[in-house]
Amino acid sequence: MANKTIDMQKIHTVLRLYQCDYSLRAIARQTGIHRSVVKHYIERFAKTGLTLDDALQLQPSGLSNLVYAAQETTPANRRQRDFDVFSQYALEEIQKKHVTLQLLHREYNNKYPVAYSYSQFCDLLGRLRKSIDISMIQECSPGELMQVDFTGDKLQWVDPQSGEQCTAEVLVITLGYSGLTYVQALKSQKQEEFISCLNQALQFFGGVPLQIRLDNLKSGVIKADRYEPGFNKLLTLFCDHYTLIPDATRVRKPRDKAQVESHVRIVYERIFAPLRNKVFTSIEQLNEAIIPLLEEHNKRPYRGSKKGRIDFFNQQEHAALKPLPEKYFVHKHYKKAVIQKNYHIWLGEDEHYYSVPFAYVGKTVEVVYDLDSVEIYCDLQRIAFHLRSHRTGRYTTLAGHMPEAHIKVKEGMDPDHLIVQASQIGPSTKSFIEKILSRGAHCQPNFKSCQGILSLAKKFPKERLERATQRALHYNNITYKAVQSILIQNLDSLVVDSEKQPTLPFNDNTRGARTYQ
Repeated sequence: MANKTIDMQKIHTVLRLYQCDYSLRAIARQTGIHRSVVKHYIERFAKTGLTLDDALQLQPSGLSNLVYAAQETTPANRRQRDFDVFSQYALEEIQKKHVTLQLLHREYNNKYPVAYSYSQFCDLLGRLRKSIDISMIQECSPGELMQVDFTGDKLQWVDPQSGEQCTAEVLVITLGYSGLTYVQALKSQKQEEFISCLNQALQFFGGVPLQIRLDNLKSGVIKADRYEPGFNKLLTLFCDHYTLIPDATRVRKPRDKAQVESHVRIVYERIFAPLRNKVFTSIEQLNEAIIPLLEEHNKRPYRGSKKGRIDFFNQQEHAALKPLPEKYFVHKHYKKAVIQKNYHIWLGEDEHYYSVPFAYVGKTVEVVYDLDSVEIYCDLQRIAFHLRSHRTGRYTTLAGHMPEAHIKVKEGMDPDHLIVQASQIGPSTKSFIEKILSRGAHCQPNFKSCQGILSLAKKFPKERLERATQRALHYNNITYKAVQSILIQNLDSLVVDSEKQPTLPFNDNTRGARTYQ
């Protein structure tokens, strides 16, 4: 062990008793300092040349400088002085990776011929580290901070089908002012489950704090930095939705998350321990078992107080939280896509196409989708929104995204639109179009036939087209060529014979199909 310096107040007492002509033995008995040490300090004071009256007027720091200055040239004093210089370097180096106390002591020995032994070196350096290793008290205002951290230990549950024992991650979320805590078991630390748990926590608190602080979790932080940490896109959108300010703790043993760390230790005692011998067959069952233990934890009074976390929350913090938005934050998926020449993007998960405005053809966009909707962004601006469809290989196209020429073409391939156009000409034309479409509503040749018939209204009066389709219907000749021929030959002006065509009389000599079997 290194020698411990004596408090200057005791040295002051020694000098005062010595001035009163106390013997060395009496001074030792009064101060509790060994007689030889008393003699040593009196001799050291005698070398200073000051009177006892002047020395007793000094402050403790001045007396210390006076007493120890007398030994400035002794080897022990030089050793202390050299160590003081080297210790500043050693305290910085010990923080670096792979640097050990043995390595530093070896450097210290090589640099100074009169040096402390290894044990004294470690003891003195350890005291210095403790003296500067202090923490600042961090106070939170009501509604200011929500701290988030995963526990190091895991809970267990058993898959009833395979019998496999599965581990559950446990997320602890704490409000900085009241200490109100939310705990949930998750199957993994994936972003989707992490964000879902944050959603549940805000619903549990019934409001939104100003700031959320993470312990550099990979679920939310993509770049750890003391001043400007980077967050993944999902967490950023989550914070934007709830108007939260994201923050991350410093790397390497941070002190700015002490409260949530202490709650993690309490969670081990109040939740992990009571559940240690129970068997659960699902993550849902495990979370159901956590609920009553969590309620008990939040209601339990703080030590030395009659109020618990829930009391401080209800009385002082709940009103300071921002109100929850009307809509619940939904986890969204993200992917990059290039807009094809047909002004659609391909969503591979559904094998479905979604349209965007044709002016964006060829650009790279970001597709954000969830279970219900698909949003398409270009340069952070939403350019398209669709209800999600799971029809494989099909297209979802909005008319507003199409060029005008394509709109006309699409209308020409829309059965309902074709029937509406035909009805504007007349009932016979409408019936004619319906008969063509009845052969196959989505057959390309049928669409072309309908478009051809309706285009005749641009060359001939609508009244003539109506009579021509009526004549073609009478003779059951449902083709574009038939209507076109009737109009060209002016047959539409002839009166249609409504009588039935004469049939040949039956004759016994007539040979039928059986004759040729």
